[in-house]
Amino acid sequence: MMNSYTRIASLVLAFGFFFGCSGTKNSTDDTTDLSSGDSAEARLEQRVSAIDQQLQSDPYNPSLYFEKGEQLIKWAREKEDPDQRMPLYTEANLVLEKADSLLKTQPDSSVDTLHYDQLRKVAWSSEHNRGIEQYRDASSEEDYRLAAIYFNNATTIMPDEPSSYQMAGKAYFEGDELQQAIAILDRGRINVKPPPVDLLESLAFLYVETDQLQNAIMIYKEARSRREHSFNLMHGLSNAYIEAEDHHNAITILQELSNRKPNNITYRYSLASEYYKAGREELIAIAGELEEDREFNAADFAMADSLFNQAENYYIDIVDSRSGDAHYLYETVQFYHNKAAQYQRLLPYLDQQRETQIKKHIEQNISASVPLLEQLTEQHPTEQMWKYLYRTYSYLGMQEEAEKAKANY
Repeated sequence: MMNSYTRIASLVLAFGFFFGCSGTKNSTDDTTDLSSGDSAEARLEQRVSAIDQQLQSDPYNPSLYFEKGEQLIKWAREKEDPDQRMPLYTEANLVLEKADSLLKTQPDSSVDTLHYDQLRKVAWSSEHNRGIEQYRDASSEEDYRLAAIYFNNATTIMPDEPSSYQMAGKAYFEGDELQQAIAILDRGRINVKPPPVDLLESLAFLYVETDQLQNAIMIYKEARSRREHSFNLMHGLSNAYIEAEDHHNAITILQELSNRKPNNITYRYSLASEYYKAGREELIAIAGELEEDREFNAADFAMADSLFNQAENYYIDIVDSRSGDAHYLYETVQFYHNKAAQYQRLLPYLDQQRETQIKKHIEQNISASVPLLEQLTEQHPTEQMWKYLYRTYSYLGMQEEAEKAKANY
């Protein structure tokens, strides 16, 4: 039917971003400077508690905060289950941020911040690269979830590193956890300044997939403010507008896409569909006004008629370029009949002169469908098609043709 629409097929995978990689050599989850087991964790926990005691009496000492952050990261890396590391990484990040803030007020401090920066990078590299390994070997939703946990841990350690957010989003997506994917990518959008356009594109795509269309449109527009002529962003935004039934904005974007790729029939067909829907929207509004005893708005009717004419031009162009294609023949026949049905909405409210004009419009559209319907029936002479042709002939008073069509079923 004309009022149904299949989303434009993506030209590239929306999550087709590359694997993130670090400049640090691949590392494992095992620490190298502490013995493994509960005793190592116990010692680390005791040291963190001791630092907390010191901070009570010396709360503005950046060295203590740096040391606490270091111990928390080491403690997290002692956890065998990666899902248990995030609370420690989260606290470590907050503590190290506090240390950095205090250090700015104490320029004479001799703290070796390079050591702590390297510690964070090593921990980030470990989590991120384990996530990549897990993702590459994943074969189930649970495998993808585990990969996402590693990437999530990495984002917690280094919140301004975009690649881990993108890989976490991809892992959650592959594991069919779309809301989790949205949450991690949105966190990346907030924490990374400016957020990468690829991250925004993936987030917007997920909003479309979960029918959060206004969010999708907002994010696509944010991404286009940075990369206005990106073909993929225009393509995604057109999908969002189509799904949101924002026909006029969809037409604007689709027109740009069609101008760039004039041989792409998908864009021309989408334009035909959106022009029809925009015209239908105008006629529904006119019928609603007439039902409320308001006057016939000739200007609005002319607008609707113009939108329908634009749709017709695209449908005819498609049929001519795809001669004999049954799908487009059928869609164009449906366009003419649906357009006629929209005009019929107005008939109960019109004076005799306008009623005569509208009935003429209706008959012209039904007549325009006949050659296409005949061609379609010749290609596919099924009982359904012969009935369709019979009803069309009958409506137009073509009795001889109607009887011949009826004889075929």
